[in-house]
Amino acid sequence: MDTKKGFTLLQITIAVLIVVILTAIAAPQFLNTIERSRATEGTTILWNVLASMNRYDIEHGFYPNNQASLDITIPALNHFNTPLIVVGTCGSGGTCAAIARKNGLYGLRILRNGNIVCQGGGCAAAGF
Repeated sequence: MDTKKGFTLLQITIAVLIVVILTAIAAPQFLNTIERSRATEGTTILWNVLASMNRYDIEHGFYPNNQASLDITIPALNHFNTPLIVVGTCGSGGTCAAIARKNGLYGLRILRNGNIVCQGGGCAAAGF
């Protein structure tokens, strides 16, 4: 009677292969989910900047040309550089502000109508 217990090399190889395949499927999705959550930081800041620019326009009759004119304080950002106010194009329906990802993968810009446009190679991972 054979009393050996354990797994064969073939069984272990198949188990490892299954784990590798599942990891290969799940890892990109997981990384995209992380990037989408990081992109939320940029979109939230842009919407706040646009709202502040619209309030400035209502008060003064024109859009501000610098960040100091805004009635919000932009906190230190973890994943994006400080947003840039785009002078002269917001009132005509163009870009009002832009923000770039610190790792340089992509940049976001917000239009006067509130649409956010992504530019760069990392836009798909960020959910745009």
